[in-house]
Amino acid sequence: MTPNKLQDVIDPSVSGATLINGIPSFVDAARSQSIAMQQSQRSENRFKDFFKRWPKLYDALVWLVGPSYFTGYTSERFVRHFRPAGITLHVGSGTRVLPCQSINLDLFPFPGVDVIADVASLPFRSDAFGAVTCDQVLEHVEHPHLVAREIVRVTASGGFIHVASPFLFPWHPSPSDYTRWTKEGLASLFSECEVVESGIMAGPCSAFVAFMAAFIATAFSGGSRSIQGIVQYIFLILLAPIKFLDILFARLPNADLCAANFYIIVRKR
Repeated sequence: MTPNKLQDVIDPSVSGATLINGIPSFVDAARSQSIAMQQSQRSENRFKDFFKRWPKLYDALVWLVGPSYFTGYTSERFVRHFRPAGITLHVGSGTRVLPCQSINLDLFPFPGVDVIADVASLPFRSDAFGAVTCDQVLEHVEHPHLVAREIVRVTASGGFIHVASPFLFPWHPSPSDYTRWTKEGLASLFSECEVVESGIMAGPCSAFVAFMAAFIATAFSGGSRSIQGIVQYIFLILLAPIKFLDILFARLPNADLCAANFYIIVRKR
């Protein structure tokens, strides 16, 4: 995203940004330090952040050995299918950078991130974006209702909002982990919007892989958090092929009763 395009959507009342690795940051120094400390304290975060230095490698590893196989609308599929007008805001982008007509926002200066900001206090004008996508983020924020309110605020009338988040899935910090959602729960966050579509993001087989790896690791870790993490990753790799059965299982009737992840797409009235 070019600086001019970014300037077009920034709220002029927001105080000036500082630069972190050349990326404008609207998070104050104390908050940034607190987030960085929280991120570095957990071995799971340090392990993932090491590989996020190489986004393509990280994404390939997640696809191959991660517990979830996404059959529903990811951010990329959402943009490709709905072709939203104007600029799309990608909330919590991480390493999954969207094309040039998007602004990629995250708390951390990963490669491809355009803006660093707190998702509960977005530095953008109201009605600035034709669409907003928030994929696997809400479970990691302390106040999801505030985040939902901000997302609706910056979306233009008639614009689409895409949200995906876990339902049945083990704890996974980034930098921490707070909530889980049903389809109805996700929709309730955006009650002032019209639900266009909702469905399974990752199905029962993904949930099985995630919980089985966590169960085995817990049972055989002897109470050690470090050993638990190592064993869990080993069994995630061994069990990973099972998740691809969600190509079929996610389509079964009542698969939503035990799905790993849901998505919703709403339209702002």
